[in-house]
Amino acid sequence: MKNKLVTCWNKLFQLVITIQLLIKANSEKRHSGMACSSKAYHSKLNSLFRCHLAYFPYYPGNHYKFGSLLWLIRLLAWPDLIYGCIKFASLTAVSSFKVAVVLGDFTWYMGSARFWYLIVCFLWTLIAHGVRTVCYISTINHRYQYWIKPMSILETTNDSKREKQFTHELCYPLPPLLIKSTFIALKSALAISYFTGWSVNIPILLFFPISCLPLTILNSINTGFHGFLAAAWEVNFSILFGFYFYYCGYRFNRLETIFLRSLKSRQSKYFETRFYERIKKKRFPSISSTNSFTLSLVQYEENILLLCKEIKKSRIFWDKTNNIIFMGTFLAETLLIYLIFFAKGVTSVMLYIMIWLGFLTIFYGQSINIIPGIYCQRQYNQCVATLFNYVSSGVPIPVDVKVKVLNTLDYLVDDKVLTVFWCLYASSWNYIKVQAEIAMLLLLLIANARS
Repeated sequence: MKNKLVTCWNKLFQLVITIQLLIKANSEKRHSGMACSSKAYHSKLNSLFRCHLAYFPYYPGNHYKFGSLLWLIRLLAWPDLIYGCIKFASLTAVSSFKVAVVLGDFTWYMGSARFWYLIVCFLWTLIAHGVRTVCYISTINHRYQYWIKPMSILETTNDSKREKQFTHELCYPLPPLLIKSTFIALKSALAISYFTGWSVNIPILLFFPISCLPLTILNSINTGFHGFLAAAWEVNFSILFGFYFYYCGYRFNRLETIFLRSLKSRQSKYFETRFYERIKKKRFPSISSTNSFTLSLVQYEENILLLCKEIKKSRIFWDKTNNIIFMGTFLAETLLIYLIFFAKGVTSVMLYIMIWLGFLTIFYGQSINIIPGIYCQRQYNQCVATLFNYVSSGVPIPVDVKVKVLNTLDYLVDDKVLTVFWCLYASSWNYIKVQAEIAMLLLLLIANARS
């Protein structure tokens, strides 16, 4: 009896060990498959997202190993942004040296410019917090998730290597140099912003008492981290926004080029066939001769609609982020111009840093997110104009096709591919008006300061 129990126990133990080995092997196979898939299809973007401490679970392969250092830093990033907002808001109301030492007030030696520069820093952290909130909403609301699908163009220029799930419509390969330059710009912005954020602490590192040095060093590292997060959630999302609308403009241009090229080739075939028919003294079939032109027209119209629908879906996410960045940098740019040219008591080191930050703010907040939109709008208008000119040129088109195209044109004409706050559309004139508004706001600020 005892031997039988021992035998049964051994068999049961072996069965448990076998099941555990099978589960482990299956798990390793699944994880290795996921890793290979992620590496094959989404390695570039996932590497970029990890550099930004971003987590988008709806994008394959974008995950962090639980308990890793990167996972811990990502966990602390959002609370640190909230802490930065509270810190800069508190320092605007408190002028105590002890508080300045504890919180690392790098504006302590800026004199009358201190208050306004703290407001600028508060705006930067608030913008980053706002964009981070929109990204978090995108993990919950599926309507905010479409923006990432066209970004798969950054992975590779070869469609056969891209997962079918994330192959977007009208995918035209971009020059590899442009994609590499985009990645270089995105990753360089992180390093430059961290160094800039740390460098604003140089005055307090030099002039605060030696006894405060450990706390000052810790605060300078944290300020550099704030600069890193500002680049991750403001500068680089603005660059991605500009890249996407440049890519849309590029595709509108390609659509028009392909359509005109197809018309030219089919027109040459049409006249060649007609000349051949005349030689043979046969009647030319008018219906079949127009079929090839109609096919090009319908395909061109459907491709424009397809790209417009993609832009509409992507704008659900991009409009929210761009509106936050645009308004925040609009105010920050005005204050920085005032501090650079008119404020007193700013040290030379801080002046050079503020000049660099002012240039960066104009670049990512008022230029890189507007100028590609202007380019996209122009290419879109050109596409619609080409469609309208062809329909109204007198070319024989079937009635049902012509009615359908005219209805589409009624929807497409005067449509805006990009608007800021749902009223300011992307155009050169509006861009000039925005800069004029900044100048007017600056004059009001100077008049208020002198009074």
